[in-house]
Amino acid sequence: MGMTGLALALAAMPAVANACDACMGAKDPTIRPAINGAIFFMLGMIGMMATGVGFFMRYLAKRAKMPLPPHAEFSGL
Repeated sequence: MGMTGLALALAAMPAVANACDACMGAKDPTIRPAINGAIFFMLGMIGMMATGVGFFMRYLAKRAKMPLPPHAEFSGL
C-alpha cells in the first residue's frame, strides 16, 4: 500500500512530475543532438544485451542436445 499510495500522490500533483527543460524543448538547440545520441546509445546497449542473452540461450540449447562423450556416459556405474 505504501508504494501505491506514493504513486497515487505523485499522480495527483502533476507539477511535481514535470520533465526537465531539456526534455520539454529547451531554448538551447545544442543539447538536442546530445540527448538524441544518449537515447540511441542506451537503446543500442539494450539491444546488445538482449542479443547476448539470446545467443547464450541458443548456445545452451545446442549444448543440451549434444550427446555425451563416451567416457562420460557410464561414469555413474
